[in-house]
Amino acid sequence: MDPTSLYPHHPHRLLPPHAALPLLLRRHTHLSLRHLLQIQTLLLTNPPLPSARLISFNTLLKSFSHHRLYPHSLLCFRHHLLSSPDAYTFTSVIKSCSALLSFSSASQTHALVLKLGFLCNLCVSNSLVDAYFKLGLPHLARRLFDEMRVRDVVSWNTIVSGLCSIGDVKNARRVFEGMKERSLVSWSAMIAGLARSGDVDGARGVFDSMPEKGLGVGPWNAMISAYAQSERFGEAVGLFRGLQREGLRPNDVTLLSVLSACSHLGALELGRQRFGADYQCRALDPSKSSIFFEKNRIPGGFM
Repeated sequence: MDPTSLYPHHPHRLLPPHAALPLLLRRHTHLSLRHLLQIQTLLLTNPPLPSARLISFNTLLKSFSHHRLYPHSLLCFRHHLLSSPDAYTFTSVIKSCSALLSFSSASQTHALVLKLGFLCNLCVSNSLVDAYFKLGLPHLARRLFDEMRVRDVVSWNTIVSGLCSIGDVKNARRVFEGMKERSLVSWSAMIAGLARSGDVDGARGVFDSMPEKGLGVGPWNAMISAYAQSERFGEAVGLFRGLQREGLRPNDVTLLSVLSACSHLGALELGRQRFGADYQCRALDPSKSSIFFEKNRIPGGFM
């Protein structure tokens, strides 16, 4: 199979297979399972040059993972990359293990990571910590985190998010307070974790302690959603106005939360006035808005 046949009108169609394949793999979001399997066959029947083999299979691995074809991702790894993986390989494989809730695959991958000396790679170790939380093994996640000689903000965010996900908000807050550096993800995770535990006022306290509130919408979304889900709709709308005053642009998550609050307040006209411009600017995905309208029985002409 000529890989360029997947895109007969693609400008790189006349390139030889080894040159066209990496370009095609970079378009992984547009490829179907059939196309991915064809590319896999091509890699086997027309092996790429040794210098391109690892990146080709790694990109295929990522493509399977992107499409949530996690069993294919693990099979690809076992058949083609088991003898010569790199850190990039392991991040995709670990993600597939956790998505499949496969402890046996995760532990085998962890053992291989140790054997080949990749545990010192932050992306790999962070991925393993996250995987153990998702597998319901927080003690292993915490042990691995504690043994890490080097940590970055992603490492700390992973611990905070993981502890919040299992309801251990007290320890998550302790870790959060001890962080030397906090990103938007850090603040969002802590706010969302406190809100899920029922401490909405505590979540607002964390939100108010943010030194810079105009850097991104993530923490705002977490707090607005917390208010909406706890039926404090007026406060959700009020916080949204604060977001606008900061000059931040709302995204789908923001608008859906505030539209929900408006619908419960009976303030559909307010919602139309406030969000009409954002909707016209495509800040709200039309497919998501239609789901919202159907769920809340809002007339389609609302916008």
